[in-house]
Amino acid sequence: MLALALLLLAGCQKAEVPTGPVAQGDAYRDFTASLADGGEFTLSDQEGKVILLNFWATWCGPCVGEMPAFTRLVETYGEDLALLAVNCGEDEATVTAFLEENGYTFPVALDPEYEISSLYPTEGIPYTVIVGTDGKVAAIQVGARDADTMYAHYCEVIDGLLPA
Repeated sequence: MLALALLLLAGCQKAEVPTGPVAQGDAYRDFTASLADGGEFTLSDQEGKVILLNFWATWCGPCVGEMPAFTRLVETYGEDLALLAVNCGEDEATVTAFLEENGYTFPVALDPEYEISSLYPTEGIPYTVIVGTDGKVAAIQVGARDADTMYAHYCEVIDGLLPA
């Protein structure tokens, strides 16, 4: 009876939330995010696609500088790519105004309390995690250069992850 009780208790324990930085080969860390456009994005709903998660803020020059690359990536890869730009720590009004001012329409998650960011901790932004179609982290990029350079870099990574 005691063994049965222990097994039942073990089965009821809360699942551990991953901590620490992600590394190549790690499984993605699932979340559901509220989007700036009022929608919702659940990472696990994107399985089978290449997923690009970019962590950024409006006050971060390199973050803002690479953002035109994301528009181009969405246009280039369409349904083969799930792109989500996760805004780190800013309020909805700031993010929405920035997106409207710049005409960005790709999905942008609001993360004012760093709940999503805590699943993918880093020492700096922009921080980009690319997940392959197998659900494993395939590439990590900290920092950014200009949009054209980043577009070429991300294309190279994504092309290597998609079936030929």
